[in-house]
Amino acid sequence: MLHAQPAASLRDIAAALDVSLGKAHYCLHALVDSGWVRDDSGQRTLTASGLKAKARLSASALQQKQQEVATLRGEIAQLQRELGLAAGAGRKARS
Repeated sequence: MLHAQPAASLRDIAAALDVSLGKAHYCLHALVDSGWVRDDSGQRTLTASGLKAKARLSASALQQKQQEVATLRGEIAQLQRELGLAAGAGRKARS
């Protein structure tokens, strides 16, 4: 949000994130203190290290989601095999 709307007020940030004004204030200042965000007269911008961190965190989140998808595909395949075996067994029993 800071990247897309650098002039957003702290209230706008808190509302968009559905957090209290105090929590938004704390988090914003933590980002400024870490050097990831620069706050110049209400214009909040990501610094070079902030952009790198954003890219790194995004890549990590994407990798995690891809792993979750792979795990779910494996679970689905296992359930399909189990259902296939159960359906096949049911057909043999009826014959």
